[in-house]
Amino acid sequence: MERSNVLFYVKDFFYFIKNPYSVKQYEKISIKNILFLFLIFFSFTILLQLIIISITNLLLFYDIISLPMYGGNGKRDFFHFFIVPCVIGVLFEESIYRLPLKFSSFNISVSILIMWIDFPLNHFLISTNKHFSDISNIKLIIIKVLIIISIGFILNQKKIRCILQNFWTNYFKWIFYSLSLFFGLIHITNYILTLSLVLLSPLICFGSIFSGLVFSFLRVKYGFIYCLLFHFLYNSILYLLILFT
Repeated sequence: MERSNVLFYVKDFFYFIKNPYSVKQYEKISIKNILFLFLIFFSFTILLQLIIISITNLLLFYDIISLPMYGGNGKRDFFHFFIVPCVIGVLFEESIYRLPLKFSSFNISVSILIMWIDFPLNHFLISTNKHFSDISNIKLIIIKVLIIISIGFILNQKKIRCILQNFWTNYFKWIFYSLSLFFGLIHITNYILTLSLVLLSPLICFGSIFSGLVFSFLRVKYGFIYCLLFHFLYNSILYLLILFT
């Protein structure tokens, strides 16, 4: 039964992340409530990011850290500035970090496959004067796909599937936390890494870690499409604000 009070979902989120558990059947939520929920979490995340930026600026002021970002390719066209991070990037990240929260041999195989090809594909998408055939050799990508299909077939064997299913059930909490943490910390690679930056990465990436918890909560309780929608809206608003400011 769907709740009409959006605050219920906020309380449910904080209750859930204290002790995550696997949900067998998705709960229902209206588009209106999901949008209200997005506004609440987006506002909270922005506030969180402003606090982190203030702390980071103090660390920069006292030369405790430096935050040199990768320059990328300098492209400002719509595809590289918006489609790559807000559509392709979101689809890839959600497939890697949220899809396997619901155990199935298909979900695990797709997650591993996309994780395996994510770096070379990103290299292609953000690089200049590159053709798809230059990505570590397209034949290698095909070989990786075939290997993952084979792994998926192995995972789908009844005995192995039962073992992994029990593992996912017994250790779901730690799988949930680990994927959210990895999702957040991977954003530190937006910068040129230094020792001090790596040590302070939990602080610098805390906003992304929190977002990862929100997306993971939505994926487990309401379905993959909702975490995908949240992530798309979140990135789109941020990048559009950057574009117009």
